[in-house]
Amino acid sequence: MKAWMPWTNMLRVDDLGLSLMVYDGEKVIFQSQNKGVRPHLEAIKAFGPLLKGTIMVDKIVGRAAALLILYSGAVEVHTSVVSLG
Repeated sequence: MKAWMPWTNMLRVDDLGLSLMVYDGEKVIFQSQNKGVRPHLEAIKAFGPLLKGTIMVDKIVGRAAALLILYSGAVEVHTSVVSLG
């Protein structure tokens, strides 16, 4: 069995034209092409407390997205861009 490599998911996000993917283990439970914090708000609305313990792969993480990730209870975040400030 091939080991799951979460860092390869940034390539998948780019290839599929997505801005956010949410994993529960190795299974994708949510994905979105929307920009900004909208995907995070949609995921929170759809899954609420079920996001606790998930892994989020976000194309760009700014301050608002970071706060929503913390609020959702994700245990891991993978991104290619983090804003300062």
